[in-house]
Amino acid sequence: MLRTRVSEKVLRRIMAEAGPTAHVPRRRRYSSYEGETTPAPDNLADRDFMAGMPNGKRPADIHPGSRPGTGRACLSPPVDCHDGRIVAYTAGSGPDAGLADRMLVKAAESLPVSVQ
Repeated sequence: MLRTRVSEKVLRRIMAEAGPTAHVPRRRRYSSYEGETTPAPDNLADRDFMAGMPNGKRPADIHPGSRPGTGRACLSPPVDCHDGRIVAYTAGSGPDAGLADRMLVKAAESLPVSVQ
């Protein structure tokens, strides 16, 4: 590896005398503890996904999927519970806060001026 014409035995003897060693990190033990958990948010929809008026309720979720050639993709569409149509959508390479933030901005922009 050093591309020298010194034999392995000579290198091992020099390393034993001088004492240079490679740092090998210790293996960490498995722990399922992920830290303090945050309290669950209130259940505002109360499993009732029907709305009496347009833009009354707009639940959203992040759906994982895959794209040919690029691998993983995530889609985040908020749905209007009044008529079931998709209000806006965002796509990203992973389920992160940026994907959810962009989805919220697009959903807010699609609201009529009278509701904002």
